[in-house]
Amino acid sequence: MAPTRRGRYEDVRPHIRPGDSLFFVGEDGLFSWAIRTFTGVPTHVAAVARIEDPRGRNRVVLVEAVEGKGVVWGYASERIDAYQGRVYLACLDTSIRCDSAGVSNYLQEKIGSEYSMRDAVLSAPSQWFRIPGRERKEALFCSKLDWQSKRYGGRIHEVFMGPDGSPTPRQLAKLTIWRGFVQLKGEPKAL
Repeated sequence: MAPTRRGRYEDVRPHIRPGDSLFFVGEDGLFSWAIRTFTGVPTHVAAVARIEDPRGRNRVVLVEAVEGKGVVWGYASERIDAYQGRVYLACLDTSIRCDSAGVSNYLQEKIGSEYSMRDAVLSAPSQWFRIPGRERKEALFCSKLDWQSKRYGGRIHEVFMGPDGSPTPRQLAKLTIWRGFVQLKGEPKAL
């Protein structure tokens, strides 16, 4: 796994680009249970869709699949401030050829899609074993949305994950596509 260092969002914001991801590690309630029971860390991921620059503010726009809301967009700064837990920025390795416009377009098209709790729950055991013949629905969960944005929009090939394209957040974090992780919030701990 890529190394983790600590940093402030304000300092790293100018270096974030579409195709990067934010990983979230919940520390209470359901998230804590999910960490211990199924996937370890992280528990959620959001994709960087685009950078808006009104009046030089360099606002990072995220798209994520959220239970009860579906696929939604928001600003990274607001999401990080509101989150109760640890947050990590994962930057794509510069050797990865990623079409930023393709990532943005793919994520924009998915806003409003349904969230699939069933697929999110069923994806967790797949980190230990494959479930043959199981078809995934068109609804999305967080890591599937993020991976598909990189695969279809960014032209990152199946060599990293295989044709299924439905990793858990933990599997996604372990891929060799990341240059490194920057912990932006929470008690210091490597991802």
